[in-house]
Amino acid sequence: MLAKTSTTPSHGHSADGLITCQNCDHEYVGRYCGQCGQRSDTHRINWHYIWHEIPHSVWHYDSGILFSIRELITRPGYTIRDFLNGKRVKHYRPLALLLILGAILVFASHSLNVSFIARGQEAIGTPANASDRVKTFQQDVNQFVEKNQTIINIALIPLYAFWFWLLFRRRGYNYPEILVAQTFITNFNFMSSLIIVLMVWALGGSVSAYRLALGLSVIVTIAYNAWVYMKLFKGKLRPLTIIIRSITAFMAAYVSFMVIVGVIGLVYGISVGMADANVAKSKQPYPTTVQKPH
Repeated sequence: MLAKTSTTPSHGHSADGLITCQNCDHEYVGRYCGQCGQRSDTHRINWHYIWHEIPHSVWHYDSGILFSIRELITRPGYTIRDFLNGKRVKHYRPLALLLILGAILVFASHSLNVSFIARGQEAIGTPANASDRVKTFQQDVNQFVEKNQTIINIALIPLYAFWFWLLFRRRGYNYPEILVAQTFITNFNFMSSLIIVLMVWALGGSVSAYRLALGLSVIVTIAYNAWVYMKLFKGKLRPLTIIIRSITAFMAAYVSFMVIVGVIGLVYGISVGMADANVAKSKQPYPTTVQKPH
């Protein structure tokens, strides 16, 4: 007895060659749905899928993370311009890449015991006449920044983007586009910071190594910003003008950040001072009244 053969194709394939998209039910012919982009060969998820599809999607050299990293190293300005102009299919999403690189940077810093914040403060030094409360506040700030450095760097992107947009306004890009450009730049900053962490660890983590790393980090960051915007605004401004505006925007953003930190420190100092004054006042003995004899 012959077994009954099913005429119902699997994965949405019909007998006449049309494929029903598993995502939007659109009928099409080919490898991809013309309406939503879903692939036609939606095989069941198994170990082959895990070991082939996911690494292929993430680490493929012609697309994904490695492609974005390669482009940010070799041709960042052109890459960002292409992304802003719509050529995005090969790129890993910049914010997702930022979170991945940030996590790797934090992991490497903690694993190798490289603390840029604490040792950087040692390299710069604390004023000799600083009070114990100021030193304690500085330590608290350092610990907070150390634990939340990835979040802080992401939070600073809008500030840097604002100043770059302000100095390059009316040159074809709006603020959200400059925001995306700065996200790409921060991705490179995370990569360079990872290299510097490895360098400091290899040099033994001395104070002189941290000073060298801090100086190198600032130079690389400023130079990379200028390089990116030179390519991004090529033909719209003179190269020297772009370099000057890039450095100015970077310094303005840095000063703005320091002002914000200073205001927070001032508010903290005033609140602590008022609290100490109230405590001291509460400890003062109340004056006793002496009754005069009648």
